[in-house]
Amino acid sequence: MELSAKNPGQIIISALEGFAERTKATRNEPLNFPWPFRQFASQLSDDTDYVELRSNLRVAESVEELLQRMLTSASAVVADLKPKFNDMANRRKFRTLPDEILAIVIEMAYSSLYDGLERLWMLRDLSSVSRRFRRIVIGLPILWSDISSVFLDHKHIKLFASRVSIPAISFSLDGGMEQKPKESEQIYILGAYRLAISGTISSRIRSLRIRISDTDVSYLQKIIQICSNVSLPVLSELYLGSRCEIARQCQSLCYDWSMPSINKLHVVDFLPNLPSCVLSRISSCSIEANRDLGEEGDGWRGEEILVFLLSLTAVKDLLVAVCFFDFLDEFKSKGDHRMDSVESLVLVLQSMEVAVDENIIDVVKFPSITTFKLDLGLGGIEHIDQVLRDIKFMLPPTSITDVTLTTGIEYESYYKLGPPMRLENGVNHFEV
Repeated sequence: MELSAKNPGQIIISALEGFAERTKATRNEPLNFPWPFRQFASQLSDDTDYVELRSNLRVAESVEELLQRMLTSASAVVADLKPKFNDMANRRKFRTLPDEILAIVIEMAYSSLYDGLERLWMLRDLSSVSRRFRRIVIGLPILWSDISSVFLDHKHIKLFASRVSIPAISFSLDGGMEQKPKESEQIYILGAYRLAISGTISSRIRSLRIRISDTDVSYLQKIIQICSNVSLPVLSELYLGSRCEIARQCQSLCYDWSMPSINKLHVVDFLPNLPSCVLSRISSCSIEANRDLGEEGDGWRGEEILVFLLSLTAVKDLLVAVCFFDFLDEFKSKGDHRMDSVESLVLVLQSMEVAVDENIIDVVKFPSITTFKLDLGLGGIEHIDQVLRDIKFMLPPTSITDVTLTTGIEYESYYKLGPPMRLENGVNHFEV
């Protein structure tokens, strides 16, 4: 059959057959396919037939076009099959992974999330993957240890707590939800407190967060009654937050609690009455007060705040984000105020107004600090020189080795300030 009479598909099939025969005969793949028009690829002579050459060229072009279409089609199939293959391969690999490795992967993924709702969605999704995943997820206490009354009803609080077999529960009591009917609001609030202080749960709480909101005010006395004589044997971290006028009504909420392991305390507009045996165990404390004063200026008086801070006789790491809206001259005249145990001090001055007023280093001496961090909330960077000139230690410490300055927007939370600007390392004297 003449070459021109063959269609491109037949020519490709013939070339493939010839390629296969030569491979079989030589046991090696030949370098080139046996194309019938290949004879014209070498140097042409003067007696080459023009018509025959043109015919072979057109056949070769047709074969090339068909091969290009075949390649495009094959590439599309490969692009479709590859992710499906990878997905199936990954599933096969997951099936062969030991449960211990899967547990580590799941824990790492969970720990990378900070939003409570996202963590709940992750638990729901992972528990629905397969029976094996559900068994692994249920067997990991860390995934169930973060219990919040905001996201969980009483039924699920009990469920989460039942799956935490080790003393690692972080329990958050974040006030009532205003959209709830009055009856269910009371059940919701008081029930959450009852669950938290019940012996089966309280004995495993390592971190406790209590934020008393406006919707809790109606039930304060009942909350105080429920929370009397609570035993928290492994509690190491306590967070208390509210508004000043509410907190004043329940300052003694934790007074009779047994907390032999506590060492961290965080308070936001809440100055608790705690026995000296508890205060002497606190090695790390952060206090935020009067940052959002109302028009009437209701807030904690400077003397109240300072008396509370001075009662922390063993604190090493201290963060102070306080607005002293009253004069402190009378308090300063009462004696020499020192916090000898403090080694690391973070001073947050959230606005220009606060920065130019008196702050804790104007009133209290810190002779032992080695690390000092100053977080400034400024209306503009041009004010930084003025602020720094006004900051003076009552007793310039001689032991500082690390100083950090961080600037941010006025009234912005100190958690969001940054990035830090390192002033100097290795200093043995600091005085602004």
